[in-house]
Amino acid sequence: TLTLTLTLTLTLTLTPNLVFATSRVLSEGLGKNILSIGFPPIKGALVAAAKPQKGDEWEITFDRVGNTLAGAIPFGPKIKFDGSEVRIWKITYLDEDFRILRARRPEASEAEAFVFIFERKEEDRFDIDV
Repeated sequence: TLTLTLTLTLTLTLTPNLVFATSRVLSEGLGKNILSIGFPPIKGALVAAAKPQKGDEWEITFDRVGNTLAGAIPFGPKIKFDGSEVRIWKITYLDEDFRILRARRPEASEAEAFVFIFERKEEDRFDIDV
């Protein structure tokens, strides 16, 4: 079973690991989503631009990604995108604490989307450099 959860300071659950996530708006007009997996202790960040589409859909254009091991040791390459990595995110708000995110490539159907379940966790604030 694989259940993922993202947040604007929400929780991501990978069985059997617990993953925390947070989001920040950056001054350059981009947002940063940060995930932290308990074991192995990997933290990753995605910096991207978001443009509202119809209804509850957003067009997300990836700018750069990076990962660290234990929050300090670079893990894998930092990747800078050329603006061609685009996803469609559809967000459903269940209440003040829970959200469902469906993420897919623009050419993919909604049935092919990855599903993430977010739970707000205000106390889970962390950051990594990307």
